[in-house]
Amino acid sequence: MEKQTGKPIKGFERYSVCEDGTVRNRDGYALKIDKSGCICFHINELRKTYSVARLIAIYYLDMPDDKKYRAYRKDISGGYTIDNIAWK
Repeated sequence: MEKQTGKPIKGFERYSVCEDGTVRNRDGYALKIDKSGCICFHINELRKTYSVARLIAIYYLDMPDDKKYRAYRKDISGGYTIDNIAWK
């Protein structure tokens, strides 16, 4: 199985997010998503929590000027994929 190449997360460049919702560290290991659909990053004293769906929307979808929030096209059971996320 081929490993996807993701886009680096600004401020946390050692991590990247892929279109399928996988978040990996620079060694290629996939991070676990918590029950609420979030991932927490730690770099030194800096800690940041991101929704995986929001990361996909920010890095893979064009955000219209009048849209601020991401939404699921189907529901959460559709997963954290680019096909299931849109701006609303």
